[in-house]
Amino acid sequence: MAICKNKLYICNLNNILVYNLKSLSEKPQKILFEDNPKVLNDIVVLDNILYITATDKNAIYKIDLKNNDLKPEKWLDIPSPNGITFYKNSIYIASIPSDYKTLTDNNIIYFIKDINKPVLEKFNNIPGLYDGLGISKDGNIIYASDWKTSSVYAINTKTKEKKVIFYEKGLTPADIGISGNKLLIPDMTRHRIIIFDLKTKGKKFIQ
Repeated sequence: MAICKNKLYICNLNNILVYNLKSLSEKPQKILFEDNPKVLNDIVVLDNILYITATDKNAIYKIDLKNNDLKPEKWLDIPSPNGITFYKNSIYIASIPSDYKTLTDNNIIYFIKDINKPVLEKFNNIPGLYDGLGISKDGNIIYASDWKTSSVYAINTKTKEKKVIFYEKGLTPADIGISGNKLLIPDMTRHRIIIFDLKTKGKKFIQ
């Protein structure tokens, strides 16, 4: 999900639903894609442009919200992208196998230094079943969830040092949210959200 100017944009498998947050009783607008992706996975908004990962299409699309016609355009080729986050004009993207189980060397975290001159770079070299990404307010730490290890990692954006900050056996960690000093970690198959305090290391649950 992403919010821009009182509109909530939600990835809904093969389309984007747009809700008016000032009038939730309104029927949502639906944005369709000409080449029919089946797994629109994650979405961010940066400078009034939506960037949407399409795992099955090996692509990121963009939608310029300044245009009256909200038409998706293919922006970049990337191996089965999943989670996406940004800091200033830089974007980070997590790759996950398109079948969600068969790892390849391509299933890493990628980096685009400048969205205005998009060049795909490798951020790390360790394959994983990466799902969600979040970034600290100062841009120094990337948080990445990994189904393979049932973990959430903290990765230093400068040194690339990686450490596990949260682990539970059987954890199925999806897209990450950040609120202040807290990570919001959806645990998909257990139907709950884990609220993990980065300072105290305490945790609470929304079931």
